[in-house]
Amino acid sequence: MKCKQCGYLLAENETVCPACGDIAIGAPLPEAQTTPIVSSTNPLSENLPERQTDPSYPSSNTKKGNPLLKSMIFGVVGMVIGATVLFAILLNSGIFDTGASQIEGKGYDTPEEAAEAYLIALRDQDMNAMISTFAIESYVENYDFNAMVERLQAYTPNMELPFPNSTPHTKELNLESRRKIVTQSITIQYFFYNYLIDDSGYGTTLTLNDYPDLVDDMEKASKDYFFEDLEITGSMDPEDLSDLYEGERNQENIAKQVKPYGVKRDEVANVVITFELDGDEYIFCPQLIEYNGRWYIQTFQGNLSNLIGLGYYAGAITPYPLIVSPGV
Repeated sequence: MKCKQCGYLLAENETVCPACGDIAIGAPLPEAQTTPIVSSTNPLSENLPERQTDPSYPSSNTKKGNPLLKSMIFGVVGMVIGATVLFAILLNSGIFDTGASQIEGKGYDTPEEAAEAYLIALRDQDMNAMISTFAIESYVENYDFNAMVERLQAYTPNMELPFPNSTPHTKELNLESRRKIVTQSITIQYFFYNYLIDDSGYGTTLTLNDYPDLVDDMEKASKDYFFEDLEITGSMDPEDLSDLYEGERNQENIAKQVKPYGVKRDEVANVVITFELDGDEYIFCPQLIEYNGRWYIQTFQGNLSNLIGLGYYAGAITPYPLIVSPGV
């Protein structure tokens, strides 16, 4: 049949003319006719290809759905959804890294939980878990560089965070500086309790003349991990270790000390966690800090550690009853 508007030869069952778009259907064309009729209203029909009256000739009806096109669309959508889900799984599992991973963890409900989480990671020799209990990003974000300079009335490049967070680069340098200090503190703590040789502290030079088996001894010590059987037994109050802790003067001093960290006095705590190793009692007494309602370790060398005379090398750990660590 032909289109009554432009005379274009239509295939069987074709209801819309592909030439002019008219939906009207004309009378059937004589069986012998095989060329389209050129319409004066549609000059472009002169260039249209010759059509056949064979019912098997494919229809170009744009109103009908294309199964192949639909399959392709559904396939592409499925691939996108699948890729998104896979990306989320890999990112959550840690297999895939976007390059912007968080150093600190999600924090803890109480300071005691944060301190206990560190001890568990220490026992398991899980370095990433140990570092994640410390405030890193939150610490740098809230750090008041100006307040620290005013408190010291001086500036030194050896400050914990050496720069103001004035540019993305200086902020990144401060983050690396903070992580380095945390990692160094854990390293010193490990050295002190695993490689302590004749009461020598971290940083002491040991010569092979004095210790000919130094390397062998250190390799043996690394396999005989000091904290392998650590078992948390409870907690104590800071005032149980020092009568000075709750004193008004000491509390005022803590309030002044924590101002550069961007927190108030009640957002800093010193805790005492007790644990056992081979039948001996030990205590762990770090200083912790709260950001956005979550608690993290701020430092090993906190207010309470200083009051009871723990040295920097001890990493806030000492036998109990108190024995002042070497290097104090």
